[in-house]
Amino acid sequence: MADEMIDDLVHRLFALHARSLATFLAAAPPWEADQQHHNLRVVSAIAGHQLATADRLGEWLVEHRQAALLAPFPTRFASLHDLSADYLLPELLRQQDDLIAALDEALPRLRGSGPLEALVQEALGMAKAHRDMLADLLPVRQDAGK
Repeated sequence: MADEMIDDLVHRLFALHARSLATFLAAAPPWEADQQHHNLRVVSAIAGHQLATADRLGEWLVEHRQAALLAPFPTRFASLHDLSADYLLPELLRQQDDLIAALDEALPRLRGSGPLEALVQEALGMAKAHRDMLADLLPVRQDAGK
């Protein structure tokens, strides 16, 4: 039973990384104005890290005789494709917070699992760094000091 729970947990983390909004936008970049090229480069870097983590989680699944299958991207992502970075950044940040929560929740259940626990700890550290990178991209509100 415990092995099935860990397998399910790893499948969930695998999907969260491989099918994130960042990975979708890196594969199908949104329309952007010239000043938003930096934003897209940051999102693409985050997507690359998330896909690398997904690959490592997928390798763990295969090594443990589990299929590393993915569902398609959520259909709602298709409606976000032509929106501005100003709209997308808060959504990316919210999704990053959800990923951090899922990794935080997973860690206690993976205590003592050796390389898997280390992988999830590393993914958590990256997810927190990615959250900070996204937060830095949010426009500074002019009325924040009033």
